[in-house]
Amino acid sequence: MKKSILALSLAGAMVLSASPFASPVAEAVGNGPNYGGNETINTFILHTYDEMVENLKKQEAKQKDMELEIIGQTVKDGIYILLST
Repeated sequence: MKKSILALSLAGAMVLSASPFASPVAEAVGNGPNYGGNETINTFILHTYDEMVENLKKQEAKQKDMELEIIGQTVKDGIYILLST
């Protein structure tokens, strides 16, 4: 009798101690912060460097957190190298 009570109490203790580890809760949600579905820019319509620069300047004007910075210039053509942050 004592052996069966001891075995049941040990089995119960093992079940209760293992339950938090057996089913972890995932709290992460995909799609990033403030995803509205309008973040896609179709770059296939940009054929030249000038079109790309014009598009980047337009996006910079629309977005308060975007900033374009000139980080260099090519030697041969004098084209500015832009960094978008």
